[in-house]
Amino acid sequence: KGNIMRKITLLTTIMTSLISLNINAKNKNIVYADKVEKIELFDKFSYPARVVSKINSTLLSESQGIIGKLNIKLGSVVKKGQVLVSVRHTDPAYNFREVQLKAPVSGIISNIVVTEGTLVAKRNKVLTITDPNRLRILVEIPASDLKYIKTNITGSLRMNYLDKEVDVVVSGVSPVLDPGTGTASAILHIKNTVDIAHVKIGTIGKAEFKSNQRFGFSVAEHSVVYEGRTPHLRIVEENKLKRIPVTLGKKRSGNVEILSGLKGGESVIKRVNGYIADGAEV
Repeated sequence: KGNIMRKITLLTTIMTSLISLNINAKNKNIVYADKVEKIELFDKFSYPARVVSKINSTLLSESQGIIGKLNIKLGSVVKKGQVLVSVRHTDPAYNFREVQLKAPVSGIISNIVVTEGTLVAKRNKVLTITDPNRLRILVEIPASDLKYIKTNITGSLRMNYLDKEVDVVVSGVSPVLDPGTGTASAILHIKNTVDIAHVKIGTIGKAEFKSNQRFGFSVAEHSVVYEGRTPHLRIVEENKLKRIPVTLGKKRSGNVEILSGLKGGESVIKRVNGYIADGAEV
């Protein structure tokens, strides 16, 4: 009986304490805040990127005639000067020697547009040779970004079929803008040769760059409140709400850079449970 009475007393004490805490909490202004410190900030630039081969040579017929023997097949590795196709003249009155078409470059046969017996005219396309080990990435840079995207800047290439980013370097940027798009062409190359085998010619990805790296403050955009046109942040100082004027910088991904007004270490309020006056206890 004594144990039961002690348990009842203990439960009564706990319930009384919880009720008291709940009443006190309801009488206080509750805020949610994060302590801010300087972090590394940067401007991020993203562009569609197209992967092409540096070597993409088209072999043309040197004379009119019929395709004779094809000495290659799709995907064959060929060397510069290797005989690939023969073309014989169609006029039976003449016994012309077959014209042999040779590989102008080394690489891999990526396209064949004829078969044995195809009639071709002079300068008709016969096949294409590509080198998958010598790649370049093409992007278009808006005029407003050209002051940030320079030759030799390093970035990353994202492809939906790769589970990691590939480091790329800007090889060159055209000084001329396309009047139709307002962009300048830029060529990138893959930084690490081991990554080349994983990137496929003809695919589209996204090239990303970081520029204008610096240290500063960044807060959630919804943390900013306005008095007239002046932006303010609400901070907790000695358990009281205080509004401080700030200067805003660039907005990106839901955050905004604070150029002035913060020193570091302040608890910036990001959410409140209602209107709270300046100086109110929180």
